[in-house]
Amino acid sequence: MANLYGRAGLIDKTNAMIIDKMEFVTGPTLWGALLYACYLHENVEIGEIAAHMLFELELDNEHNFELLMKIYRKAGRFKDVEMDEKMMADMGL
Repeated sequence: MANLYGRAGLIDKTNAMIIDKMEFVTGPTLWGALLYACYLHENVEIGEIAAHMLFELELDNEHNFELLMKIYRKAGRFKDVEMDEKMMADMGL
């Protein structure tokens, strides 16, 4: 459902569903679906939340960093792109 809602552009509903209504611990699949939906629909605020949750769950997954950087690029936030690139380089990704 998270992927379906997210792709439909219901980002706030997807975020609320993951945070408020899940009766189990959310994993990278749900947060990844939300991050991708934020990329598709250019939602930086919730994209950052999803990305940071993913960073906690799977810090060595460079795809999460890359997707967040794509969100930042679309929003014209190039300083944030540079910061993420530096963080990745420092981590050896």
